Amino acid sequence: MQVSDEVAAAMRALLRWDDGRASALASRLGREDALAYNLLFDAVLMVTAGKRFADGYTDGDVIQYVARIRGGRDMRGGSEIRSALDPKTAEDVLRRALGKPVPMVKDAAKRFTTMIGLLTVLFTDLEMDTPGTDAILTEARSITDQWLLELPSAAAE
Repeated sequence: MQVSDEVAAAMRALLRWDDGRASALASRLGREDALAYNLLFDAVLMVTAGKRFADGYTDGDVIQYVARIRGGRDMRGGSEIRSALDPKTAEDVLRRALGKPVPMVKDAAKRFTTMIGLLTVLFTDLEMDTPGTDAILTEARSITDQWLLELPSAAAE
């Protein structure tokens, strides 16, 4: 199984902040594509966080970054996402994206909101334009394809 063009299109719409189109495209995904979409979302955050923190980071840097987000940075979803962003969850999601052995947040809705908040600020910090977004998506798609190949066959069925 690989990331389908439908999955990539849904993620591209999400990354271009076209929420209506992203939701419509994601709602049409079947079970396998939904799995690929979730993995692709993880890979996008991983690639983006890796670019933002390319020069290295400490746990203090992660804490300060999340505090800056919660402290009023302009972001998609505005104050409702900022206020819903639990600091520990955001720190854990960001650390996991940066490769630290942190357990995945089990609450899917909380995790999704956190990832959107983090991606919004990361994309702003990196001054992502369309070619930059496409490059991140291409890299993340390649990583996701590899993850999908490594899944046990029962998980992919």
